Amino acid sequence: MQELKINNIYFNSNNSEIVINYFSEIEKAINISIYDLLGKSILTENSSVFNGNNQLVIPISGFSDGIYICQISTTKSNVVKKIIVNSK
Repeated sequence: MQELKINNIYFNSNNSEIVINYFSEIEKAINISIYDLLGKSILTENSSVFNGNNQLVIPISGFSDGIYICQISTTKSNVVKKIIVNSK
């Protein structure tokens, strides 16, 4: 079984934020990185998660419309997801 499972990840255009809903089997530290399609790091954030369902909201008001890659890492797992930002 995966240590970290992404339930869903989406861009909320009303608040210019990325919302990540995920499940963790244990309490631990995670690292969230967002990259553009050229591989340039746009944002890096560290957070703590708890056993069970979690939600992380990341404000991104300065991001341009486009496709981004979100990487969520722990010491034992790595999850990569695509995010489409479209503020229109």
